[in-house]
Amino acid sequence: MRNKTKTNQRGVYVWERSDGRRQLYIDFYKSGKRYYECLDSFLDPELSKVDKLSNEAKITAAATTRAERLKQLEKGEAYKIEHGGEILLKDWFEEYEQSMKNKSIGAQKDTKSAFAVALMYAESRTNRKGAKDGADEPKLGDVDKDFILGYVDYLRNTYKKKNGQPLSESTVAQYFHYLGFAMKKAYQRGYIMANPYNRLEREDKPRDRHAKREYLEIDEVQRLIDSQCGNDHVKRAFLFSCFCGLRLSDIKNLTWGGLKTDGDSNNAIDIQKTRQRIYLTLSPDAIHYLPERGTATDTDTRRVIPLQQ
Repeated sequence: MRNKTKTNQRGVYVWERSDGRRQLYIDFYKSGKRYYECLDSFLDPELSKVDKLSNEAKITAAATTRAERLKQLEKGEAYKIEHGGEILLKDWFEEYEQSMKNKSIGAQKDTKSAFAVALMYAESRTNRKGAKDGADEPKLGDVDKDFILGYVDYLRNTYKKKNGQPLSESTVAQYFHYLGFAMKKAYQRGYIMANPYNRLEREDKPRDRHAKREYLEIDEVQRLIDSQCGNDHVKRAFLFSCFCGLRLSDIKNLTWGGLKTDGDSNNAIDIQKTRQRIYLTLSPDAIHYLPERGTATDTDTRRVIPLQQ
């Protein structure tokens, strides 16, 4: 939290957010339990007397809200918003996942996988501290800088995939960022007073270091064309990819229905890739390595190049 200061009204506080705005919140204890509520109220820069009076009115309203919350507790009523840090981490992950319903299926699945691993780490961390019988389940407030650094180490050195292999550095970076997105959203909603990711140094953050891409020269492609291959489908698929740029997975799944024609000739590909539909015009060289279309129709689901799946 940055620049936390107490105002002249008891129990009302203000902090400067990372975006520079000053937001009001109430913070107090009742029966040994801490509560705070981030209010949808921001102080204005006091450039005039009117600004100052406006801020004083907002502070007074915040103090009134705090008094109302205390009355709720004294009457035994449920508090409107408990200290956000006390929210169970698994509950916050579920809430965050619900907010992603408009995202791609791939992004939703990757986020869910990342959260599952984060919970595994959080639970192992809680168990090391001696919690028993789930009495101290991981909470949103447990995610601080030390948690994140330990999580990155867990991803790199402890967690293994189902096949027993460690995660690639690319996946480590991806899982790191998905947790970061969730923490940013928790901060924006007022569940936490500061985003712990903002405390990380540059060297603390894993990076997605893509391997250097290698490309074939024209003379290398020509040597492949001239070479013998024991599997005609494999040779066709590889050379077709050289001239159209599709990945192996796209070529494996390419059907005759995805090939568009101009008369009797194939001239374009219409396929659904990860997040969008693409329409790719084929060069004569790419078309040369396609099999004959024959009687295939625009709805034919047979593979164009039947490679082993």
